[in-house]
Amino acid sequence: MYQTLMPVFSVAFYDHMLKNDQKNADEMEKAGCPHCGGNLHRHDRLRKAAGVPATLGDEHRMRFGFRCGRRGCRKRMSPESARFQGRKLYVGVVVSVCTGMRCGLTVGGAKLTAIGVSRWTLGRWKDWWQKRVPKTSFWQEKMASFREPVETKRLPASLLLPRVGEDLETQLTWLLKFIAPLGCDRAFARKAA
Repeated sequence: MYQTLMPVFSVAFYDHMLKNDQKNADEMEKAGCPHCGGNLHRHDRLRKAAGVPATLGDEHRMRFGFRCGRRGCRKRMSPESARFQGRKLYVGVVVSVCTGMRCGLTVGGAKLTAIGVSRWTLGRWKDWWQKRVPKTSFWQEKMASFREPVETKRLPASLLLPRVGEDLETQLTWLLKFIAPLGCDRAFARKAA
């Protein structure tokens, strides 16, 4: 196992991310099933969620989800999440920070902790950020909202570096909320030919 360093974040940061995900789950539940309009039933799952500090409770490892209650549909779905990026074992903040540090992101005077992530895993995360994300329709739409082009070869650092003057937790809060739609598998679904 390769050791990489990561900044230590406040409990308030993790609480804010949890509240954001709870809000997204509440909105999805109120809207009903996007496939048939049926009522949604809670189907939350406890994740291993590597990278969540051990001092935080299980609620920070819970991935919110739903199952349609209408017979004949019964589809499962997950709301957008700022904490989890798809099926990755590590939480989004770890994936973003560790990949960003490999691409030029500096953490200044933040306290650091060692996280056991293999070089192979860091390479996969870098490929996800720099090769898969730019091909999504989400990314193509969002690129139009930036004043200057984002350098995809330095993602995710190139999204954070222009946000000078903000502390790292504020920058990451913005980033994780921004990319939350990518945490759902449907963001990477292949279009039918």
